[in-house]
Amino acid sequence: PPPKDEYKPPPKGEYKPPVENKPPPKDEYKPPPKDTYKPPVENKPPPKDSYKPPH
Repeated sequence: PPPKDEYKPPPKGEYKPPVENKPPPKDEYKPPPKDTYKPPVENKPPPKDSYKPPH
């Protein structure tokens, strides 16, 4: 093991936890406004007036 005087734990104020697991600040997360939300178009049924049954 290293000499006791060689190992120095980082000061508490200097320690920084991994940022990958750090949640974003509450004021940083902004859900999209309701009027701008668009559901996936691939599952969106066509308008009734555009549907034409095959002849």
